[in-house]
Amino acid sequence: MKRGILIGGVGLVVIIVAGVFFLWSNIGGIIKSAVEKFGTEILQAEVTLNEVDISTTSGAGALKGLNIGNPSGFETDKAFSLGLVSVKMDTGTITSDTIVIKEIVVQAPDITYEIGSGGSNLDKLKENADAYVKVASGGGGGSSSADSADGKKLIIEHLYIREAKMNVSATFLGGKKFGATLPEIHLTDIGKEDNGAGPGEIADQVISAITDSATGAVSGIDFGDMAGKVSEQLGDIMGDAGGMASGAADAAKEQASDVMKKATESAGGAGEALKGLFGGSKK
Repeated sequence: MKRGILIGGVGLVVIIVAGVFFLWSNIGGIIKSAVEKFGTEILQAEVTLNEVDISTTSGAGALKGLNIGNPSGFETDKAFSLGLVSVKMDTGTITSDTIVIKEIVVQAPDITYEIGSGGSNLDKLKENADAYVKVASGGGGGSSSADSADGKKLIIEHLYIREAKMNVSATFLGGKKFGATLPEIHLTDIGKEDNGAGPGEIADQVISAITDSATGAVSGIDFGDMAGKVSEQLGDIMGDAGGMASGAADAAKEQASDVMKKATESAGGAGEALKGLFGGSKK
């Protein structure tokens, strides 16, 4: 009897070890599937990830080719092209309910900040993440699969977004972009206060930080010059149409002025105006 119990116990240990090994050996594919499935669900925009490379011994790794599309109603092809994201995990927490990620570094991402009549694409992504968090916390009359699938939560000790290139566009520009730069973003102890946060909460905090930073960068752009360039482009394209070209260019310039006027109407207050226009509030 005792021997049978002992053999059964050994068999159980073997099964557990095999399960952990399988998890680690397939963790790249698991992370890729989770990022694409739940990222798309949280942001209501297509999320794709090309490759995940995680060391099963050190917990260090990289996410390559991570792209986040735009919500419907925007003209540019994507909101984020993150390229290379390096990750350092605490391997001792991988089987616990709260997984600790020691560091995430997003290096030189391309961010597109598209301004529409109802706000920006980043505002819309944040709005979608907010709605997701509300449902996940029981305030929306339902449950979300990402935050309830296995009860796992995350703590991110350090998250850096470095050398970000931001492309600024507006819906009336038909996908054309103008460049700006963002200062380094450093977030600490995400989820630590509550002993872990769900994917929706983390996405909400990160997008809020990016939106705030983008708002500051956008405030330094000369939108009058932007409108002028659009007018010139339309004039070149439609030059043979004579009066039509002039009318179209004037209309584009007027539309640009209407959309952007809050960014320029008060001396020294462009940042505050943009916060009102784009919802750049801090949490």
